[in-house]
Amino acid sequence: MGGLQGLQIFADLLLAHNFKIPVPYLISDRPTHKWRGLILPNVPGNLTEILSWLQLMSELRLNVLHFPVFTGQEGPLIPLPVVASWALANNGPLLSADDILIMRRESHERGIILVPTLEVAGAEAEWLGRRYPQDNVVIDCLDDHIVFNPTADSIFSLIDSLFAAVDIHFPTSPFLQLTHRQTLSKAEECWESSKMVQDWVGEHGRDRGTLDEYYKLRVGSLLQKR
Repeated sequence: MGGLQGLQIFADLLLAHNFKIPVPYLISDRPTHKWRGLILPNVPGNLTEILSWLQLMSELRLNVLHFPVFTGQEGPLIPLPVVASWALANNGPLLSADDILIMRRESHERGIILVPTLEVAGAEAEWLGRRYPQDNVVIDCLDDHIVFNPTADSIFSLIDSLFAAVDIHFPTSPFLQLTHRQTLSKAEECWESSKMVQDWVGEHGRDRGTLDEYYKLRVGSLLQKR
């Protein structure tokens, strides 16, 4: 790869100097940005596709891959202890533990940092909630939209299990990216229409407008333990 990049630089110099490069010629070359990340436009469904992306990143000199732990409504990309029963019934996650080891090795050889990404208030909570309905992890809204339930202790146990799985499969990753896709206004509308949530707010003496902050603080406390 380094040889190809060297030839590309040489070709650029020829064009820049009308094919008459002055000798000697000192080249000082470094990326403009230290952090050159990529978020996959479409979540890959197998290891071969991921390795193709890693190769392309190397050619483009990108050095950070934001890797999603979940694939929307399809479920986890990596093995998760909390969904073991689902995995047995659905042929497991899209990637095996061995696949992840290969991906980590190939990333390291290309100088690419893997940053696992968790959407702790969106797809992950919704997906898990649909498989653990007895735990009230999510709330069904009147418009068939579902949002996470910030009052359920069980959702924090599930999220803690997600963090544990990331620790297992990405032990050398320097960062964990947490996203919050859930539209706050939509969530608040649903919370206001939920008797269960409003009863909890009254019992705990909380303002309904602080539920989102309460949820983030609880998730943050789980991270601080790691």
